[in-house]
Amino acid sequence: MPPTTDTLSASDSWLRMSLALAFVIGLVLLSAWLMKKLSAGRLFPGQSLQSDMKIVARTTLGEKRYLMVVEIQKKFLLLGVTPQSVNLITELEHFQAQDEVKVSVFERIFRSAGKQIDGGKK
Repeated sequence: MPPTTDTLSASDSWLRMSLALAFVIGLVLLSAWLMKKLSAGRLFPGQSLQSDMKIVARTTLGEKRYLMVVEIQKKFLLLGVTPQSVNLITELEHFQAQDEVKVSVFERIFRSAGKQIDGGKK
């Protein structure tokens, strides 16, 4: 018994539908990959979150509770961070990161040691 036109059209429509679905899924995956590749961490074209915001210091207050000093556009903000919220505590007028403090203390010790070695000529 030869296949009828009804069975050919049904199998043909399933094949077309499957190919169309595969094409749409491929387009979605391709566009997601392109968006990830082109944006690369950017919030807006030409801007990057990494260049605008930097966590300068962090201290733990308890389980999942922190105080953070964040630098945003050359301003230092003291933030209280919990799992439920982020609160601005204050904007810091003058802030010096701990690494910079260690360097300046080391620099003072080094210079004073150099003065002692040279007999105070500096």
